[in-house]
Amino acid sequence: MLNAVKSEELLDIYHASAFLSAGWQSMRRIGNDPDVVDRYLEHITGALDTEAIRAAGFRVALDLCNGACGVVAARLLDRLGCRSYPLNEEPSGSFAHAPAPTEENMRQLAAVMRSLDADLGAAINVDGDRIGFVLPSGQALSEEYTLPLAAQMRLLRRPGMVVTSLSTSRMIDKWRLSGAIPWSRR
Repeated sequence: MLNAVKSEELLDIYHASAFLSAGWQSMRRIGNDPDVVDRYLEHITGALDTEAIRAAGFRVALDLCNGACGVVAARLLDRLGCRSYPLNEEPSGSFAHAPAPTEENMRQLAAVMRSLDADLGAAINVDGDRIGFVLPSGQALSEEYTLPLAAQMRLLRRPGMVVTSLSTSRMIDKWRLSGAIPWSRR
């Protein structure tokens, strides 16, 4: 992680164009870390009440939009003791629908949930950096809800600071100001 001094130094190098260019032939070989997924899943499950989730035995309909996250999502749900019902799981590169987990793009997922009587629906975009949810009622919660919901649950378990980026939905600020998220400042 860069501290303030190193960040300024990096920006100075960038703005002065004082960096070296290199062709692909001089780049280092890409390494392979066979344990990265296990470490990632351990980190995620460490932040959750896994025993309560396992005890609930959730049924989760999962729309992967034919993206790259099927194996990791299936392993996560398995670790959590959830029964998963994957949809559009083949990572073909030909996406089943527009990849953003928006309300419109989660209609198929909501229909599948109703037929399976699933407890939750999750739509993960193709590269796994966004997720939207469908409630048992069929109500779709787009990706804009994910961080505010996660922050709310995290802060209920352990009050403290939450850091967001500038590209984060303004919804988290709205919830914070309304008192929906128990926010604390140092």
